[in-house]
Amino acid sequence: MKRPRAFANAFFLVGCAVIWFSSFASGQSPWVTLLDSKNMGDWNAVGDANWRMEDGAAVTDKGNGNLVSKKSYKDFQVRAEIWVAPESNTGIYIRIQTPERPSSKAGYEVNINDLSKNIGYGTGAIVGVAKVEHGKYLAGNRWNVFDITARGPHIVVVLNDVKTLDIQHDAYREGPIALQGGGGIVKFRKVEIREF
Repeated sequence: MKRPRAFANAFFLVGCAVIWFSSFASGQSPWVTLLDSKNMGDWNAVGDANWRMEDGAAVTDKGNGNLVSKKSYKDFQVRAEIWVAPESNTGIYIRIQTPERPSSKAGYEVNINDLSKNIGYGTGAIVGVAKVEHGKYLAGNRWNVFDITARGPHIVVVLNDVKTLDIQHDAYREGPIALQGGGGIVKFRKVEIREF
């Protein structure tokens, strides 16, 4: 009886080593949780949004502001679950150059704004840089999964398993990320990042 168990343990350890080595060899670090259901995490709050933890999510429903990461990121993949009211304006800023006041003019604003009047730059777009590739995407009144990959000038945005854009743009190569609360009810949960 001891041999099968020893073999199973050895097999398990070898499997773990292979997974770890393949991740290391590909240049990817492990996923790091930035915000979970119990903890808002370590961010700088800028602006006057009323961020708080509520029902396992970081929530704001008043003001205009951001939670800005204290760390700067260059090449990475960030994932987040986001809930918005239909009239909400939110998104994730990446590679921001002015962390004290995130702006689409000094970084990339990956947008969730179903009612944007700027045609093509609504939900799934990068404001002022890249319109969504096909049609219009809506995120209101439900949980959505945002997945953003930035590797050098190559940026890919995926919303609910649908690629909304895939571009080459090299204006900004590194900077903090920020979770935006720009009006309406906004909720973030399960925010995680891994670097390449």
